Amino acid sequence: MPQRNKALAQINYQIQDYAKAVEYGNKYLVAAPGSADIGALVAQSKFLQDDFAGARATVDQITTGQAKPDEQLLLIGLRSNYELKDRPGTVRSSRRSSVTTQPPSTGKTC
Repeated sequence: MPQRNKALAQINYQIQDYAKAVEYGNKYLVAAPGSADIGALVAQSKFLQDDFAGARATVDQITTGQAKPDEQLLLIGLRSNYELKDRPGTVRSSRRSSVTTQPPSTGKTC
């Protein structure tokens, strides 16, 4: 059943029925709470429906406790904070995104 919900979420996203994509994606996330791909799909679907607070909440829910969160999720969170005019949240998201997506240091200086 969870795989069916995942497939239905993806299909509804592709046909731009974002409300249904969120519905089935959330059902899938109950069974697989850390799923970055479906988490990103749900967050993006909420964002595309102008539900910026919902998108940010989904990003926070999925990325909490992850050492290296999915970059797409972080960018959705960043943009959601920007759209909500949440300056502290935007700065926080920006810092988190830049820290988690930078390549490791080689120790060499220019």
